[in-house]
Amino acid sequence: MKLQTKQLKESFFNPILHFLPLIIFLVVDVFEGIGRAWTVSIPVSLVVLFYVYYYHPRVFLWHINFTLMFVGLSVLVYSSTMIGLPFYLIHVSDELVFFLFLLSLILLRPTFEKLALAVMPKRMPMTNNFDELFRVVKVLVFIIVVYTLVFLVMEVFGISAFIKLTTLNSIYVGVIIAYIIYELIRVHLIRLELLKEVWWPIVNEQGAIVGNVQSQVSLLDKEKFMHPVVRLHIIDKGMIFLQKRHDNDPFFPGMWDAAIFDHLRMDETLEECFARNFEQEYGLKNPKYMHLSKYTIKSEAENHYAFLNVSCQLCDVVRYKCGSEKTKWWTKKQIEENLDAGIFSKSFLLEYNLLVRSGLLEGGICECNCRLKQTIYHLPSEN
Repeated sequence: MKLQTKQLKESFFNPILHFLPLIIFLVVDVFEGIGRAWTVSIPVSLVVLFYVYYYHPRVFLWHINFTLMFVGLSVLVYSSTMIGLPFYLIHVSDELVFFLFLLSLILLRPTFEKLALAVMPKRMPMTNNFDELFRVVKVLVFIIVVYTLVFLVMEVFGISAFIKLTTLNSIYVGVIIAYIIYELIRVHLIRLELLKEVWWPIVNEQGAIVGNVQSQVSLLDKEKFMHPVVRLHIIDKGMIFLQKRHDNDPFFPGMWDAAIFDHLRMDETLEECFARNFEQEYGLKNPKYMHLSKYTIKSEAENHYAFLNVSCQLCDVVRYKCGSEKTKWWTKKQIEENLDAGIFSKSFLLEYNLLVRSGLLEGGICECNCRLKQTIYHLPSEN
């Protein structure tokens, strides 16, 4: 769960952290002035930068751009107070500068995203981060524009400075603080909901985890990710127990396939995945099995990094599903007569060759002299 939580925090990063120094600058400036806003917000930006580096290292390159942009903007705002602007423009100079900055982000979004993707890890899921970022940008633009327009209107109509600098500023700051709290709660609740979803690791050709994705998103995404999967064949007396996949199965619709086939979930070990499937599929806890091989295979739906295992002497388990038209014991002869019939999954065809070459399907007429059983159950050979 820790790894999945970390991945979710990076793929659903709270954009308020990107703009927290900017928001602090605006809030402090309202009551203390630009000079004080500068001295308070710069340390805040450094603290946030170190926080992201330590807790969200894969987002660091993404976040450091905002830190550099904020420093540049704050210097620009501070310099604008030195050129003798009228009071009413000096009072909203930071809002005007930040408004132009945020507006440029919105107008140049495609270019900004392209530049961001160029420096981010290739497997870093940025779609959520982009969407969340620009949603927050639009809200901040709205708040700044409303405040600036109300302030200028009050200036035009000669409303007292006391009202402008107390009531209006208090409302302005209150709205900003309320929005920060709302975003923190909102993102936290979304992450809690996402943790309830099924998430699959994304691995490279060597099987190393490089990311994660929600299961349904992966199936619908045009890019076909590689996911680790577990597969297990039950063998007894030279026969293989197969299940027929449902017609709406996204991987092998209507085809005969392994007794167990499932995706490894985030933070789940191979042993935990097998245990979960054995109990769900056959009502058995802690069965014995043996690792045979691992391989990669590509399909129209997605790519698999498969961990192939075998087991035997599971008659009670098989009986749990026997009698169903979706399950069947297959002999070598029956399988080989139908190899070109298009009824077996692509993965099974590859695995059948592995099983044949391993010799596990040979000499299986005697229950007590099964090579696979001897290996799994540590029985002495009778040869």
